[in-house]
Amino acid sequence: MGLARTLRNLRIDDSGNFAAIGVAGMGVALVLIGGGLDVSKSYMVKNRLQSACDAGALAGRRSVTNTGFTSAAQTIANKYFDNNFSQSMSISGSTTRTYTTDDNGNTIDGTAVSKVGYSIMSIFGFKEMALTANCSATMAMGNSDVTMVLDVTGSMSQTAGSTGVSKINGLKTAMKNFYNTVATSVASSNARVRYAFVPYNATVNVGSLVYALNPDFLVNSWPVQSREPQYKTVSVQTFSGWGAPVYTTAPGAYSSISIGTYSQYSSTQYSSKNSCLNILPADTNWGNSGSSSSTSQVTVNNSGQQVTTTTVSQNQTSTTFQCSKVSGKYYVYSATQTRTAHTYNYATQDPVYTTTTAQQFNGFLYKQVVWDVSAYKAGSALQYLNDSGTTVSTTWDGCIEERKTVAQPSFSYSSLLGIQPSGANDLDIDSAPTTNVNTKWAPMVDNVAYLRGYTKNGNFLPQNVDTYTGGTQAVSNFYACPKAAQALTTMSQSDFYAYTNALSPNGTTFHDIGAIWGGRLSSPDGIFAAVVNDPPANGGKVARHLIFMTDGEMNADNEIYSAYGIEFHDKRTTSDGGTNANGIHTSRFLAACEAIKSKGIRLWVVAFGTGLSSDLISCASDQSAYAAADSNQINAQFQEIAQQVGQLRITQ
Repeated sequence: MGLARTLRNLRIDDSGNFAAIGVAGMGVALVLIGGGLDVSKSYMVKNRLQSACDAGALAGRRSVTNTGFTSAAQTIANKYFDNNFSQSMSISGSTTRTYTTDDNGNTIDGTAVSKVGYSIMSIFGFKEMALTANCSATMAMGNSDVTMVLDVTGSMSQTAGSTGVSKINGLKTAMKNFYNTVATSVASSNARVRYAFVPYNATVNVGSLVYALNPDFLVNSWPVQSREPQYKTVSVQTFSGWGAPVYTTAPGAYSSISIGTYSQYSSTQYSSKNSCLNILPADTNWGNSGSSSSTSQVTVNNSGQQVTTTTVSQNQTSTTFQCSKVSGKYYVYSATQTRTAHTYNYATQDPVYTTTTAQQFNGFLYKQVVWDVSAYKAGSALQYLNDSGTTVSTTWDGCIEERKTVAQPSFSYSSLLGIQPSGANDLDIDSAPTTNVNTKWAPMVDNVAYLRGYTKNGNFLPQNVDTYTGGTQAVSNFYACPKAAQALTTMSQSDFYAYTNALSPNGTTFHDIGAIWGGRLSSPDGIFAAVVNDPPANGGKVARHLIFMTDGEMNADNEIYSAYGIEFHDKRTTSDGGTNANGIHTSRFLAACEAIKSKGIRLWVVAFGTGLSSDLISCASDQSAYAAADSNQINAQFQEIAQQVGQLRITQ
């Protein structure tokens, strides 16, 4: 109050006290300088308070999962605020911060309140000032293309961790929540988000996509490790008719004699029967009566001959006599008797045979066979013989064999030279096929592909029968075709869920084939460039992402039917059909990863239920590799990627 009193005295004292006036001037200067210092401090604290509020809001929004703005996310928001604002900066009172959401975590609103204590201005009665910072953070999504390359091998049916949930079901949940998070981020905006999928095991199902681009991208004939039916020549006798007849006649046979009514033949009387019998006339000869008739019958006798039997029937009559007693006297009586005479004529013919030769099915020879797949790739049935030699058919499921490659131990990619060594057309994610068959893909023909017989020491033994003995065997290939891939397209929630639910685990793990086709579907310079470069209606740029999810290490089994044929026989990627197959395919995988990243595509890698190997880390873009031990963690990792696919920003 001393300074205030002095100033009051100076105002009523006109004695011209220059010393007093000087003191007053110093007071004014003190007000101006001190006020400036305190205001400057307030401005600095206000900025720091705002920065801390923003940091907490951003951290809280990044921590939001499909369960919303939980207490755990709130704790993270508070910690980020505390780490960015020191209470020592506010020497009067306490600082409060509050983070809330009105839309289940899509937008996080924050308010921070603190008081700054004045030093110089406190002399004039201004001790402190209340400072308030408001902040808000949201996940805004720009135009994004997301390609999911998904390991759907047999091990995905197993559980990971202690959750009891199979990996495939954990993946499906994580994918659906990923979609929901991204969909929430683009709600009420004109941003375009598209999805592509490449489920993979030892091959990929891209046939319909390739055929739709150009049927000539697929070969018309292709060599497959298969089997060829074998036949043996046999003689066949074919009945061609009957020879000339030989005629014979057999004696006739007679039917039973039928006797008509007797009548008196003579009026001469005889006193005794003997005297009558002594003069009794003999029966007259048989004579034909009327015309004859005939019937025929054809039979084959025990000797294999055809016999035509013609029976001629002729009625015959004669007169027969007997003695009959009438009124004590004997008289000669007569009657007409009838019979039928049968005569048999035989026409005997020997069978006639024609002898020909025929080819009879006699098993298979297991070898490489060139199959005509020109109609098969278009959807028509391909006919082949089953184990018993009966013709059956099959249609294409869409899985492919890769185009020509080179059997080299290591591969690399550089923006200057591309894929090295040259000649690996399969690792070229951009070039379209030409008329050269080496640049084209082939439809897989599962039902005609076979791993040939081999002995216990691994030696190949070609056989020409379909049942092996002596320790050798012929086994059909192990083959699994995953769900059909999908090119980039916008998807409703129901469509996304339906695709996800249809995923099923089977087969073995070839990471390179998944990466190659993920790259092809994502590349702005490849065969799907028209789809990839289709401009969004909003005219904005498009961020490209590829999520590579696997639950296992490379397993380049050389005895299965894969995108590279049956390596045990084909030797397309190895020099001898098997040595260092995993290492070779891993090198190819890493080269494909580098080619993908060179396109400006952010490559995310998630190892599910397996270690995050150095190869997987090397494949991923910077700060883009994750490990998930169980279904809860893979859901969290997919959410983390969804957060980063979106654009986290401060809105106030």
